[in-house]
Amino acid sequence: PFRIGFFDLSPSPRYQTEYYENSISAWQASDILFDKDHPIQVIDAQLAIASVITGRVVYTDGTPVAQAGVFAGIPMADEAGQVFLQQSSDTSTDSNGYYTLTLPLSGTVGVGILDQVYPNRFSWQYYDNVTFPQQPMSVTVALGSVTPDINFQVQPYGIISGRLTDEQGNPISNTVVSWHQLM
Repeated sequence: PFRIGFFDLSPSPRYQTEYYENSISAWQASDILFDKDHPIQVIDAQLAIASVITGRVVYTDGTPVAQAGVFAGIPMADEAGQVFLQQSSDTSTDSNGYYTLTLPLSGTVGVGILDQVYPNRFSWQYYDNVTFPQQPMSVTVALGSVTPDINFQVQPYGIISGRLTDEQGNPISNTVVSWHQLM
């Protein structure tokens, strides 16, 4: 058996991803069978207009953040009760910090951002200044509708510089300096 999916791969997708018989995942889709008596199946599909979220990512001083990753998904909990997002869509901000995110679903989703530039310029963040997905966060989306102004304001990281030496003041090579943000 096969599962048939339909994907809008245009640069600005307008249609939700669907599978045969209006399923939203390959796991829920109906099987298509091919055999020697029916080597060709004619399958027509009609795709729904996707949900769209738009917004902007800026630093606290209003400067746009280019190349920030924006992602959205359905909040879910694992066996231990840890909340995570089952990611369904992602995109990046343009040079002015704007993004358009197309989602193949409707309902309540979590939206977050991460830095796609190394070294990172800011911390992961979820919509409405939430730092962990366990905290309340939600954006309601509907197929065929645009949810505007899901904006983020991020605090840029500081810069640490210095010199690593041994007890005699000689530089030490082949080392890594790391830092950790405690929550």
